[in-house]
Amino acid sequence: MRSVNVIQYGVGSIGSKIVKLLLKKKGIKIVGAIDTAEDKVGKDLGEVIGLGKKLGVTISNDPEKVFSENYADIVTHSVSPDLMETYRHIEKPIREGINIISTSEGLGNAYAVNPELAAKIDLLARKHEVAVLGTGITPGVFEPLLLILTGLCSKIKRIKYVRVTSAAAYAPNSVVRKNFGVDVKSVDEFEKAVKNGIITGHIGFEWSIPMIADKLGWRIDEIKCELKPFIVNGKVIGSKKICRGIVDGKELIYMELDAHANPEVETYDEFVVEGEPPINLKCKPFIEGSASTASVIVHMIPIVINAEPGLYTPADLPLPVYYEDVRLLIKKQ
Repeated sequence: MRSVNVIQYGVGSIGSKIVKLLLKKKGIKIVGAIDTAEDKVGKDLGEVIGLGKKLGVTISNDPEKVFSENYADIVTHSVSPDLMETYRHIEKPIREGINIISTSEGLGNAYAVNPELAAKIDLLARKHEVAVLGTGITPGVFEPLLLILTGLCSKIKRIKYVRVTSAAAYAPNSVVRKNFGVDVKSVDEFEKAVKNGIITGHIGFEWSIPMIADKLGWRIDEIKCELKPFIVNGKVIGSKKICRGIVDGKELIYMELDAHANPEVETYDEFVVEGEPPINLKCKPFIEGSASTASVIVHMIPIVINAEPGLYTPADLPLPVYYEDVRLLIKKQ
């Protein structure tokens, strides 16, 4: 049974974590790496991600060359949350017959973001007999996890997910800290940064809600979202992104992500199904985002390779599980 050949597209923070995890798995071979950063192009992948040794894989800024010259079973993509930009990255490998797993939030539920482009990607994937998936934490494994919990209930009134996360690990003035507003000092400063597009909060709940509703047979009439300062003891310490899925005038899905960098404030992930019986799962502290996202990408590899051709959402496929040797899980040869 041969190894699974992987091309890593994007060697940033999450991309580096994906590569390090891929190297720990049996039956996986990294055959190519792509990035556009000048300080990475032309260098060995192992040295760039801090392994202290070479892997024999040179990072290239020429995707077409990498895809044309290397046989690969799958591309692990971690570059942009934007669906259109992601499509420009993945169109070539799809045409080359290579499966795709991406961290792109936009690809996570492309059908909700851009139905026409989603249909185009799905048709292209079917034509070239590959599977395409956008996943991670959310949109990602948390949505199907919520759906599984509903299966324990005889009646459902409301679904709720709340994530309180820390951005403390990111450097001051980093994009993540700016997006979450963890360094602003006042409500006025926060509101100005939101107006200027600097503070965006979490991206993806607008697409997660339709994914959940679709699997439950609910027709969402409206999705209401708001971005507010996260205030503790009168001080702004970050942001709150809240989205609500409305059905027949009632809030049936509630999703919230609060981000801060205050070590004194608790972090957690909470999954709630208000029903019969009521269910409440709370993980403390929060499930760390970037490392867990990398794990999801790597552990979805056999599931995506085994899937029938087409474009999927995380709720369409089985949940990822840990493995040591990917070859033991591959059904397609």
